[in-house]
Order: sequence, then C-alpha cells, then structure tokens
Amino acid sequence: MGRIAVAAVCIVLIVAGGIVSLRCTNAVCGDILAQIDASLWQLTETGHDDGRALTAAYDTWTDFHTWLCAFIEHDQVDQVTASFQRAMAFLSYETHDEYLAELLQLKALMQMIQAFDRPTLRNIL
Repeated sequence: MGRIAVAAVCIVLIVAGGIVSLRCTNAVCGDILAQIDASLWQLTETGHDDGRALTAAYDTWTDFHTWLCAFIEHDQVDQVTASFQRAMAFLSYETHDEYLAELLQLKALMQMIQAFDRPTLRNIL
C-alpha cells in the first residue's frame, strides 16, 4: 500500500513539474518574442535599431537561462545564446541585413521552443 502511495505522489509531482515547465517556458519565450518583435518593428520602420529591446530580450534570456536548462535541451539553449550573440555583434557593426536575418532566426528559434517544448506523457515518463 505504501509503494502505491509513493508512486502516486511521484506521478503527481512529475505532472506538476511538466505544468510548471510549460508555463515558465511560455512566459519567458513570450516576453522574449515581444522584445524581438519590438526590435524588428524598429528596424523595419526606421531602418535603425537602438538595441534596447534586444538587450532586454537577452537579459531576460540570461536571467532564466539556468531555469530553462532544466526544461529545454542544451543544444537549443546553446543555439539561442549563440543567436543572441551574433545578433548583438551584427547590431554593433551596423550590418543591418545580417542583423535582420539573425533577428528572424532568433525569433524562429524562440517560437520553436515555445511551440514544441510541451510536456507530453511520453516526455514525462
């Protein structure tokens, strides 16, 4: 009887962890995507980006980096981090075409994490 109770508690904790993962990933990715969209809007409307939105997005990413490593594959975390670094380098060199392309790549990576990193029964078990 005790084993069944322990197993039931473990299953509940695993499901709760999946829900926390989903909510955290959605919230962080949503914030970062909004900031990337602000950079894209500024770049396409004015032809220049002051980098504040991208810096805010990167700060959000680094603030939650350790937390997200528990829920996202490390290869994806490394890809996003490298994409942020490339985008900031292109911005500092004022190579707007490459910067725009890297922002779009970064947006696609964040959307992929948000859309595909869903806890499923298969992933949980």
